[in-house]
Amino acid sequence: MRGFTLFMCLVAMSSWTFLGTCLSRNVGTRASLPVHNLRTGLSYSDITAAINANETLDGDTIFVDEGTYPEHIYVGKSLNIIGANQSTTVVDSMGSFRGFRVFADRVNITGFTVKNAAFAIYLNSSENHVYGNRVGNSKIGVRLDNGRNNTISGNVIENMLLEGEGIFFENAKRNVIQGNLFVNDSFAISLVLSTENIIKENTIRDCPSASIWLQSSSDNKIYHNNFANNTGSAIADYSFNTIWDNGYPSGGNYWSDYISTDLYQGPYQNETGSDGIGDTPYVLAENQTDNYPLMGPWTMTGESVLSEYSTGASITLQEVTAGGITTFK
Repeated sequence: MRGFTLFMCLVAMSSWTFLGTCLSRNVGTRASLPVHNLRTGLSYSDITAAINANETLDGDTIFVDEGTYPEHIYVGKSLNIIGANQSTTVVDSMGSFRGFRVFADRVNITGFTVKNAAFAIYLNSSENHVYGNRVGNSKIGVRLDNGRNNTISGNVIENMLLEGEGIFFENAKRNVIQGNLFVNDSFAISLVLSTENIIKENTIRDCPSASIWLQSSSDNKIYHNNFANNTGSAIADYSFNTIWDNGYPSGGNYWSDYISTDLYQGPYQNETGSDGIGDTPYVLAENQTDNYPLMGPWTMTGESVLSEYSTGASITLQEVTAGGITTFK
């Protein structure tokens, strides 16, 4: 009997120790807490606790329920971090420095609204994918320093005002900015000391300072983007070998202030017949030329209508079934 009593005391002590450990880690059942590690089945009170948990390993997926998370999130592990709903899974940095700070390689972040930060999403690593997020009301939407082979795609980046920037790269090489919507950002995209990046299939509109600003950057390729109603054009300071189109017949970019005819076709635009490409190049500055400017906005397979904007007449973006140029009204 005495041995049984001792055994039960040890069980009770172990149970309370386990419970205390769980409480100290903010760990619980999936029903009780909003942030989940899908591999371990453990749940947490906030995103930071889930990432920092000893049980969370490289390659894990952290799933975040709808709600507002007033956090500054450091990511030092290679994780998939997925919000339940882009509109209602919110990381609010409350005016502080960074929303997400990513220092590990191979991190995927998707399904969040990130707002009220100096840098909403900050990357200082490589092979990450930031996609399907809404970023707003911050100084910089996505900042990348010293990174390689990152992809920033399918995000809505808006209201980066007071000299704010939608995406800012410094010392970045071979990254892709694709299929994002930039609205009302002082500078939509800025590259500093950055090379061999691709900027394609984005829509940049209503930006008061500059749509793209290249500073001491070279060998970047920019094509199939829509530039609409931007007060400032693209700027290239001490930047060289920028390619502003994807050759013929693929074409370059759509510029809402471009005025030309489409009476000719061919790589030299000297053959009779229209092809959706303007007959004259679009010259941004000395040595900065889109040789094949598009006569209508570019759309992508599977992309829905982005918006309607005016260039004096109404232009409506339409959905298409293949990556190419369609007829717009």
